[in-house]
Amino acid sequence: TEVTDDSTNSIVSFTSEGTGKSGRWVAISRQSSAALYSEDGDSWTSFNMPIAADWENVVGGNNMFVAFAKSDTLGNPTNTYAYSMNGEDWNLGVLPGTAVWTGVAFGNGVFVAVSETNNIAVVSNNGIDWRRSDIPEFGDSTLNLWQDITYGQAKFVAIANSNKLSVEGSYNVNTGLIDWETHIMDVVADSTQLDWVSVA
Repeated sequence: TEVTDDSTNSIVSFTSEGTGKSGRWVAISRQSSAALYSEDGDSWTSFNMPIAADWENVVGGNNMFVAFAKSDTLGNPTNTYAYSMNGEDWNLGVLPGTAVWTGVAFGNGVFVAVSETNNIAVVSNNGIDWRRSDIPEFGDSTLNLWQDITYGQAKFVAIANSNKLSVEGSYNVNTGLIDWETHIMDVVADSTQLDWVSVA
């Protein structure tokens, strides 16, 4: 640390070394508020989420963590989520939609979450302020059960547990929303509906 030579002793430069909080791992649990964090993946410390819920997904990005509950403890859709700057101290937030949240991902500076309720999806560039960015209707069923979402090759990709559908999305900096394009995953020769649950 360097300070000025005058009587104010003002700090003019500062150097810090060590592991930032973004280096933590966080684990959440269903039907509970119980959670854990670890600095090394070996030793874990317990803490509590702000409320008990069916916590389903947690993701890190922008030097913070964001966690989504699939539902409340009674199985009802929810519009609450939680965010943390250090993986230990969490705040509740309110989403612009009530849904059964099934997946959240981070990429290109934004968080995106999908649900199995009414094609509802949300997007945020800071993990705190969220906007609706619903997936367009597609296929025989206008409402698809979106199960999971991931990011790679400069785009988000989500899969549905219905109609063998996937959707790719890119963040539109002008609208602050996701531009979605839906596809049929034509990987099965017959019309059997498989139970798609995860994508990476």
